[in-house]
Amino acid sequence: MAATRSNKNKGIKHLLTMNHFSQDTIDYVLAGLNEPEDLVVMNNFGEIDNFYSDETKLPMMKRLIVKEVAMLLEHYYISHNTYDGIETINEAQWKTHINRRGNVENAPMMTAGTHTSTVHTQMTVDPPKRPLSIKLADFPSFNGKMSQWLTFHTEFTSTASIYQMGDLLKENPAHKTQLLSDST
Repeated sequence: MAATRSNKNKGIKHLLTMNHFSQDTIDYVLAGLNEPEDLVVMNNFGEIDNFYSDETKLPMMKRLIVKEVAMLLEHYYISHNTYDGIETINEAQWKTHINRRGNVENAPMMTAGTHTSTVHTQMTVDPPKRPLSIKLADFPSFNGKMSQWLTFHTEFTSTASIYQMGDLLKENPAHKTQLLSDST
């Protein structure tokens, strides 16, 4: 069964390796997974942070990458009706997936080869949109210790940027004027 499990998760391992995860970190991520669907379901139920709660083994930024891997797996499965061929995704396709919510206005279509090398299918990427809802658990919490402020600030602003909310963190020079002139 271990060989089958390893074979089923080779696509996840490929994506994590492409993102420069160490072998120990990859082993930690794959330890609880029997198949790629497990990671997709955990992500859809918002359980990745709970399941991979050991910050020393998987810090928040790497957990965000694991969530993106889960989303890519889901998109891939919807397009191909299988997880076979995930290991053929290259860095350009990964970047296209990541940029679907970034500042790339006309993201190109991803092309991923299926398990046969002569047949190619395409997986479309939706134009960038701000998510309708964001889980508070996706954002780090500040423990009140000033020695942790810089880490918290970096993680918070990075998370906000991933969710396309970075513009909300910018100072509005006209804030006081708008506050006084807008009755609502």
